[in-house]
Order: sequence, then C-alpha cells, then structure tokens
Amino acid sequence: MYRLIVVDDSRATQSIIRRALVGGGFSAEQVQTVSSATEALDLVATSQPHLVITDWHMPTMSGLELLMRLRQSGQAQIRVGMVTTETNEIRLSEARSLGVSFIVHKPFQDDELVRHVREALSDSLAADPALPPASLIQSTANSITGQSDWLVVPTQLANFEQPDNRILLGIYSRKTDNSSVGLGLMDANLVTILGGLAARVTVPDIQNALTTHTLPEPALPQSEQFLATLANAMESSHVTVLTRSSLVSYKDKVNLLSKFIRQNRWGVAFSLTMPGLGTGSVGLINLGTRI
Repeated sequence: MYRLIVVDDSRATQSIIRRALVGGGFSAEQVQTVSSATEALDLVATSQPHLVITDWHMPTMSGLELLMRLRQSGQAQIRVGMVTTETNEIRLSEARSLGVSFIVHKPFQDDELVRHVREALSDSLAADPALPPASLIQSTANSITGQSDWLVVPTQLANFEQPDNRILLGIYSRKTDNSSVGLGLMDANLVTILGGLAARVTVPDIQNALTTHTLPEPALPQSEQFLATLANAMESSHVTVLTRSSLVSYKDKVNLLSKFIRQNRWGVAFSLTMPGLGTGSVGLINLGTRI
C-alpha cells in the first residue's frame, strides 16, 4: 500500500489535495498531511513514504529545501512532487535538476494531479526490488522439506497482527556493512509444519504439536534455515543475509511489529498449506533503511 505525505502551510490546500487523491482512488489512510517541511522530515523518519507532495513557498523551510534535505539524507527512493504557484522557469529548472518527479501549478485539476501522482509512484515501484513471487516461496519450501505438495497463495501481512500469535522473527542485513534492511516472519503453525517436515518429524508428532500448541524442538533451526534461504529476495543490488532470529510473542512486541508491518518499503505475505497438516504464513518486509 502506497504512503503519501502532503506538505502545505495552508490547511485548506491540504484538504483540497487530500480530497483529490481520495477521489482518485487512494484511501484516506494512505494520505497524511502536515503544515511544514520540518514536520514532514519528522514524519518521513517514521513512516517511510513513497511520495511527498509539497508546496514550494512555506515559512522556515521551502519545498525545494525539503527536497534537498531528503536527497542529502540518502532518501533517494522517496519521490517528491510539487504543487505550487511558482512559475519562474529558472527556479523550476533547478527543482527538476534536483529530481522533483512533477510540478503541478495551482489551481489544478484533480485528474491532472492524480495522473502525476500515479506516474511518480510507478517510477518508485520500478526503482524498488521486485516483489518476491509465490513461486519463490513454493520452490524454497519444496527444497527445505523435500515435499512438493505445498499450496502457496498470497495473503495479508496484517494476518500476523493477532494478540496470541507466536512469530519467528528474522532480521536481514547487508553483508557489506551489516545494515539491517528487512524482516522475515513465520507464524507458529508454519514453524511447526514446515520446520517439522524439514527436520523429519513424523506426521503424527507434527499433528500433536499443532493440537497442543507446542513446537517440535528440531523445527526451529529448520525454519530459520527457510528464512535464511529467502534473504536474497530483500535486495537485488546487495548480498543480504539472515543475521539473527528469535521466537517472539506478538503481544509482547505489538508496538514494534505493528510499526514494521504497516510502515515498510514493501511487504508481502503468503499462506502455505500442506495437505493433511494445515496452513501457516510467512511474511517478508523490506524496510529500505536501518532498523
């Protein structure tokens, strides 16, 4: 789900832009509004938006200065568009040279703004690593367990947000500088089923573990190996490895996990079903930044 920040010192203009975006198909939850570039920078640090739509002329810090600050801080993946009254061609050329995705002049037509926004977001997605497909998850599960009966379908990351969930949480880091760039999640059911099969636990013992909500002891290291094998799905331009993992309770880590599930560069989840045993879920989250 795309995340957008609208920056304008006029609350009326904020509302106009927000209304245009919602009317163009974006949900109200996707669009956050702030009244200054300083507030925008604070929000960028926590929400990792895909696109910032900013006014040019604002007190304290202009939209152009905001664009420069984002680029100087290494936030090149965040697209920036401007909605402005500025018409000076020299200044507009400067903004374009700094990488502004679009410039829309006030007053604007809603469909014009939405078209530019969607084009900028398409560019943003193209710049990101390709989302891992279900076929990658399936082939990895087949290889780890020696079973070819896995049924893999996309699901929602939000499914992990259950108070009673136990989750195997893995952290992915770049091998070159050890910066943490992503997370892997496996719910307890998948740890039991996939990890149990990989460890050659008998089917009756796996079924008993599912019924009693216990984990077969050998299942955990095999599940960690499954997450480790998916590491290269995080980034195409860097070698990425699983650096640490642990079994956690969602209830105990609700603030941390909820933040990462909802605020990520991209995130995908899949349900994996093994006939006769049941279904579990795996999720991969690219944070695009250090944890």
